[in-house]
Formats: sequence, C-alpha cells, structure tokens
Amino acid sequence: MDTAHVHLRSSLEEIKWKCFNSDCTFKGTKRQLEDHLDLECQEQQQKCQYEGCEKRRRRASIADHERECTARPIPCDHCTEIFPRQSMVQHLTVCKKVSKGLREEPSERCSIRPSGDRMLRARSSVRDTGVWSAGEEEGN
Repeated sequence: MDTAHVHLRSSLEEIKWKCFNSDCTFKGTKRQLEDHLDLECQEQQQKCQYEGCEKRRRRASIADHERECTARPIPCDHCTEIFPRQSMVQHLTVCKKVSKGLREEPSERCSIRPSGDRMLRARSSVRDTGVWSAGEEEGN
C-alpha cells in the first residue's frame, strides 16, 4: 500500500496547474504555482502594506498606489516624528517645532504634495471653498 501511495503522490506532483488569475499564462506544478502566486504573478491581488489602508491592487500596480497612499508614513520636516501622509497637515498645525506665526496665520497654511519619498511643503491660501491647495513654493 505504501508503494501505491508513493506512486500516486509522485503522479499528482507532476500535474501541471494553470494560474488562477485570468490574464496570466503561467502553468507549472502545484509547488511552482504556489511560488508563482506568492512571489511572481503580476495579476495577483495584493493588499497595501500601510497600516490603515485596505486597498488591494494587482502586484503590477501596487507600488504606484503605495507611492500615493494617504496612509504612507512620512517624517515631519520640523520634528522628524512619523505620521501617516493624510495626517501631516493636521500635525503641522500643532507641531511644536513649526514657527508659532505659521500656525496662527488664518489665510495661509502649509500643505503637502508628493515628490518621490519626500513631501515638499508649499505655501497655500485657503480658497473661498475652504479647500487647501498647494501653491508654488516661494522663490519660484
């Protein structure tokens, strides 16, 4: 009986499996398929790596999402504490290292915009709509 079990197991291990993702053409053994899905398949859905974000994207495009993710942690340029990108504007209004005058000016605020791994601070005006929009950096 053990011999039959070994032959059956060996035969099953040689079966070629097709990737479960519809746009992927991969075919391989069960073990190869597991590795393919875990590490390689560009069509496989992945969850964003940042805490608090539940977005899922194809492996091929998750990096694009993560660069712009509002939950991505970034350091404050003033105190160097780390905050989710979505909380940085709020943090800048209370950061003890930000000049007090900048925090109290009602017509101008700091806003953030992405630029690679760093966030540039830009002066901006609060529009009639109450929406903060990034303006040009001073001196440009």
